Amino acid sequence: MKASFYFIISLIVLALCSYLLLTGSSLLAKPIIDGVAFPYGTLITWVGLVALPFAIYSGVRRIKRPISFIHKVFSYVYNFFILLSLFWGFVSYYFASNWTFIFTQKSEFRGSIKASEYFWAYTVACIALPLMFLFLYWFYLLICYLRAKTK
Repeated sequence: MKASFYFIISLIVLALCSYLLLTGSSLLAKPIIDGVAFPYGTLITWVGLVALPFAIYSGVRRIKRPISFIHKVFSYVYNFFILLSLFWGFVSYYFASNWTFIFTQKSEFRGSIKASEYFWAYTVACIALPLMFLFLYWFYLLICYLRAKTK
């Protein structure tokens, strides 16, 4: 399959997940299986978090197929971001001790308010790092363009 196919699919998935999360769809709170505390919101968030770095990875040709050292670095970084997002659900479950990611005042770490800080930091990192590195990549391209233009 072409990389553009994966890019389009990941963008559609990202847009759909973002829409459901931003509108606060009632689907988010429904359990995937009745009687099991694993809501669709958890799965939708998880899929969206994976779709973000994957869309960037599959959408930028020189990150997917690096031709220079700097492109290889960006490629490795985005592979790491994809892994970071793939593990988000399991890491979040460790912090919360539940799949609904509800935190309460506890003396132990797991499920506590302190653990929620780590949960939110990890979640924000899964979103912010791919975007920050995309801007960094664009800045790198701008510098390359300006260098080529001055020669």
